[in-house]
This record gives sequence, structure tokens and C-alpha cells, in this order.
Amino acid sequence: MGLEEHIPKHVVATNRATALLLLAISIIVIALLVGTTAIYAGIALLILIAIMRGYASIATLAAVRLRVEPVVKGRLEGEPLEVLFTISNDTIVPIALIELSVAYSPHLRLAEGSRAGVAVIPPKGSIGYRLVFASRAGKHLIGPVVAVVRDPLGLYRSSELELGKPVEVRISPKPVEVVIRKLFVKTRSTGITRSREPGSGIEFHSIREYRPGDEIKRIDWKHYASKRKLAIREMEREAYQSILFVLDATPPMFFGAYGLTPFEHSARIIASIASYLARRGDLMSIVVYGRDYASVSGPMARGKQGYYKVLLSLSSVEFDTREINDDVRSLAVERALKKVAEILPRERNLVFMFTTAGTARYLEALVDISTKLSALGNVVYAIIPVSTAYEIKGLTGWAQAVYRVKTFERMKMELDFARRLRRYGVRTLALGPQHLPQTVIAIVESMRA
Repeated sequence: MGLEEHIPKHVVATNRATALLLLAISIIVIALLVGTTAIYAGIALLILIAIMRGYASIATLAAVRLRVEPVVKGRLEGEPLEVLFTISNDTIVPIALIELSVAYSPHLRLAEGSRAGVAVIPPKGSIGYRLVFASRAGKHLIGPVVAVVRDPLGLYRSSELELGKPVEVRISPKPVEVVIRKLFVKTRSTGITRSREPGSGIEFHSIREYRPGDEIKRIDWKHYASKRKLAIREMEREAYQSILFVLDATPPMFFGAYGLTPFEHSARIIASIASYLARRGDLMSIVVYGRDYASVSGPMARGKQGYYKVLLSLSSVEFDTREINDDVRSLAVERALKKVAEILPRERNLVFMFTTAGTARYLEALVDISTKLSALGNVVYAIIPVSTAYEIKGLTGWAQAVYRVKTFERMKMELDFARRLRRYGVRTLALGPQHLPQTVIAIVESMRA
């Protein structure tokens, strides 16, 4: 079916066209009855209506062929997220009046630009449609551009035309550099350095007795010459930690003020800790579980490689605020456990599970995953970023008061949930987001030592 066949159902008359048509008919009828030359005015109006109808159809056909090219700038939390749609008209038909709007995720807040506007697109020309959002971590859809074509007199309009495709934008959480610097200063001031252990390296570690199966090239012949005993010369290597983050991405994690939801707090905390671990050369990975999925960043990876994989996973999380019951959340935890089992090395690992409060059923699921992972020799912590009473700019006095009351109620729920987890033997940290990175790193460094 060609584009021309779509046009008749795309273009409809407005109330203005209907009124003008009735006026033209009335003038013609009266002119015929009275016998005046006003009939020509009525005919002229009918011709004008027909011309506008024809133009609207042709302009709509040109609009269907518009080419939309999006350019996205700013893919890091805290930076303005700028999306520029360049709309090009490759035809020779001028589009004299086109209404444009852009659909975008309800979880994004528009900072600059307008969600809808009116434009003129010249033949063989183009226009730009710029929107700037306050960025927030996660995956968001922006677009498509929706257009409605009108004739210059507003007598006819097209139905809504979708131009181009939605743009998928992934925003990485921004590690808090101040926190990272504090972590390094703290580790240096407390004398914490990288631990050493026997292994492959270039620096001497120790001498031990020869055991069957040791490589001959590792025998210390000087020691043999003096002691007449075979001994192995051990070289040292740095002791690295293996850390797995498990992040809850079910709906309760996405409720809260803009930029201050449990998910966003957790994403920033994980990004900051991962940045620190990358500089220390540690192994890391992340498992994210949502309503109906569990994804993993990949096998444990060291340093920057592991860090970038963690950031990619965090930037791929979609906001989900649809209602959910804790039976579904519990099933999500079970899926996460299977993913965790697939990637955890056999040696002891540190597992940090970031979540928020839930019902008794969800608590049982967390206790179960913690127990099973601990039984395999892992050290498991549940991490609950506790809501704090931030001031939200732009709210009136009463709205600020309501927000603080709700935040306080949420904080009580989170602290109570943490107490119940501890009662079941789960190591649990329930602190404000500003204190969690230092606390988690202290745990990592104590395990390293």
C-alpha cells in the first residue's frame, strides 16, 4: 500500500473548516434566492476550502517522509542530558504549519525546552528540536517525535504521525569523587595497604619446604647447598578481593524524590565503591534482579574492566513503578541466586546485597539467599540505604512537611526491616547513603588484611 493511500484517512476537517463550509453554502443559497453576485464569494470560499484540503494532504505526505536524526549528549548522572532531534524535509513541499511533540519516559524531568511546539519546515530544509533533561541513572526512552500537520488557515489537520524511533538513553551513575578520595586517605592514614600472599611475582616472600609436585625451577639451590634440604623459594603477589554486588531493581526501589530513590542511592554507592576497587585491582561483578529478570555484568573482572561492566549494568536498569507483591519479589531473589551461583568463584567472596524494606515473605527470601551463600564460605551483607529527610527545592512549606513525614515513616520501615534481618543472623548495614561507601570499604579492607 503506497503512502498516497494513507492520506485520506490522515487528514480530517476541523471545526473551523466545518463552520466555513456552512458559511459558504449559506452565502450561495442566499445569493441564489436573492439573485445577487454574492454567489461568487461563496464559490471562492469553497475553492479556498478545497485548496487548503489539497495542501494539507500534500503536506501530510511530505511529513510522512520527514527524516529524524537524534543526537544525545550527556550520559553521566549529574550532567544535563541533551537530546537534539534534527528534522529534515527532503521534499520540495513546504510544511507551513506542523505541531511537534516528543514522548519521553515519565521518570525523566524536563529542564529546558518544550514538550510540544509549532514549526515551519521549508522545502529541502531542516529544523532542530532540542530538549534538556535532568539526568538520572538508568535506561530511559525518549521519542519518537509526534507530528500533526495543519494547513495555514487551520481548516484541516492530519492525525498524529510518529516520526523516527524512540532513542534509548543509558545514564551511568556518577561515582562521588570526594567519597573516593576520602576512602583512599582513610586507608593510608590507618596504615591499610595491599596485603601480600605467596604466588607468582617478582619479589621475595618466603622459603618453605619442598613438596612433591613443586616445580624444579622454583627450588632454592643456595638453601639446599647450606642446609642440605630441598626448599622452595616463594615469590609474593598482592592479595586481591573478589566482590559481588547484588542489586534489587524491583518497584519499591524506585519510589522517592527525583534523584533520591533507593535505586539511585544504591547505584551511586556501588559506582563509588567499584571505582575504589578498580584502583585497588580487585575483582568485581554485579547481579541485578527485577520483576521478571535477573542479569549479570559477566564473570568476575579485575580493575577498570570490571568497573566499566558494573557501570554498564547500572545504566541498563529500567525504572519500574508498577505495583508488585512480595511473592513476585521473592521469586526475583531466587532468580538472582541462580545467577550468583553461576559466576561466584569457589574461594571466599564478599557479597553485598542492596535492597530496601519488604514484607515477611521477602525477608525470608533474603535470609535464604544469605544462608545459602554463607554456607559456601562467602561473607554476605545486606545493604539498606536509609532514607533521610532531604529538602526538596520547589516544594511549598506544607509539601515539604508532608515529604518529611513520609520520609520518616519510610526510614522507620527500613530500620525495622534491618533489625529483623539481623535477628535471623544476616549481616546487615542500614545507614545513610553518605556513610555506606566508607563502611563497605572498611569491611573489604578488613577482609583483605
